[in-house]
Amino acid sequence: MSNGLTYQKDAKMYLDDKKTQPVDAQYYTVAGSPSANDTFTVSVDMVKLAKAYNLSAGAKLYTYYTAVLNQNAKIHSANNPNTAYLQYSSNPYDDSQTVNTPQKTVYDWTFHVNVTKTDAKGNQIEGATFNLLSTKGDTSTKYIFIDNGADGGIHTYTIAPDQQTAAKLLADKTVTSYTDPDTNITYTNTIVAGKVKINGLDDVKEYYLHEAGAPAGYNALTEDLKIVLTASPANADGSSANVSATVTGADSNHSVLSSEANSIAFNVVNNSGSLLPSTGGIGTTIFTIIGICLMAGAAVLLITKKRMANKTK
Repeated sequence: MSNGLTYQKDAKMYLDDKKTQPVDAQYYTVAGSPSANDTFTVSVDMVKLAKAYNLSAGAKLYTYYTAVLNQNAKIHSANNPNTAYLQYSSNPYDDSQTVNTPQKTVYDWTFHVNVTKTDAKGNQIEGATFNLLSTKGDTSTKYIFIDNGADGGIHTYTIAPDQQTAAKLLADKTVTSYTDPDTNITYTNTIVAGKVKINGLDDVKEYYLHEAGAPAGYNALTEDLKIVLTASPANADGSSANVSATVTGADSNHSVLSSEANSIAFNVVNNSGSLLPSTGGIGTTIFTIIGICLMAGAAVLLITKKRMANKTK
């Protein structure tokens, strides 16, 4: 297993691919070897297992486990391989005589986007803050990042593999970043732009870039930008992939999307100056109330004038 993948130590065996018929743990063992790129071995006593479950020739066994991408994962143009093979005894009287099946490798991918904050003329500006959300408009769904720091004018953030643990470190809502004293890793839920790279995005999820604060003198985006990545195999075994992206939202006309060397990049533009109230907003309500008051005043004036005219007659 690639050192970019972390085995979750949860391997279990089943008699079916629906995971409805678990095999009792007494018939197999799982031994891990973290020092060897998270290699682990599932050993089965086939004689006891076949007898216990009355298995016939050709019966299938299924082993399920999970692994998560970690901070060592290769990103975008490089894959994270996960390989398995079966070793079985070729001599029923001598367990030391074994044969290995051909290896089967699958590949896991993770991607990044480059985001640059600019003004209307395309000039990079600093001071904007963003959150990355899993649900549009819901800031309680912020992703937690590992802050990798800045290099060459680009600040890199990586989505934390274990969101639950990272979120506990930022449980105080007044805190936007925290450095773990044991690991010296800094976690944050806020992206500060300029120019940033966001690592750890998946091609089966939707992300929403929410501008929490615009630079002084500029207007923040009026709607979150929806980011969707689409990946497809570039060859037969899936060891290479192509990726593209779409960015949509009320301000998507401010976003310039490009793909260079299989890398997704887009600009988020802030305009300067004042904004008129949105249609149906409080500004419209105030003008409506003023208009009604003026109309009522005109009606009172008209009625008063008519009454005065009648009295004169």
